[in-house]
Amino acid sequence: MQRGTNSLRPVTIRQVLNASQPHSDAPFVFDDAELSQVSLVAWIRSINRNTTNVQYTLDDGTGQIDVRQWVDHSLDEGGQTEEFTENQFVRILGEIKSFNNKRSITAASVAVIEDHNEYLFHQLEVIQAHLALLKGGSVRLTCLTHIQTSKVPASSVEASAYNDAALNSADPMATDLSHLTPLQRKIYQAIAAEAPDWPEGVDIQQVFQRCKNTDPAQVQDAIDELANDGYIYQASDETHYLTTAG
Repeated sequence: MQRGTNSLRPVTIRQVLNASQPHSDAPFVFDDAELSQVSLVAWIRSINRNTTNVQYTLDDGTGQIDVRQWVDHSLDEGGQTEEFTENQFVRILGEIKSFNNKRSITAASVAVIEDHNEYLFHQLEVIQAHLALLKGGSVRLTCLTHIQTSKVPASSVEASAYNDAALNSADPMATDLSHLTPLQRKIYQAIAAEAPDWPEGVDIQQVFQRCKNTDPAQVQDAIDELANDGYIYQASDETHYLTTAG
């Protein structure tokens, strides 16, 4: 992952919201690297259509953010913006903006995702980018931003993601977990252990039960950090989690 200002970085919404910006003219920074051009995968929760633009509220399980896409009426009478619907799953490519201390994204591209395995693939990309910047090394990322995802078999998506994740280690998850605190590892392993029995997501109360000797506020903070860094994600609702590694 390059630190250049023009690098396209896969992110979660929470990472965008948590990025620092010293002043209004300064670039956004996360993992000590500038965030400008980003890609994210999320669900459309609401749509507000105007003459000149369309505004979407997106939710990826880590947070919500507004995304604005401008309509180019020079291409045809109806403009170039495709008609999307609420609860569609989409990939966004765009640039982070801030107005009145509220973050948003101006979209250069919005594309429907029909294969939900790309959510897993995107989360793996987020982890790889985070670890590459954290370790100061180079982790090869294989973005699918140029691929029509509806035409890519799920097996191809998953194989590409897992092969890339394994480049730096024969046991990639062990490498990933080595960067976590003991509490974060315990929570991650608890969710991973329970996940086979709860495909809709592990109830957060089960996590609290496994960490009953730890301050609940610390447990919640650790859960939030794991979600922010792309290790886990909200599944069926905000109280159920699964690991991004499956």
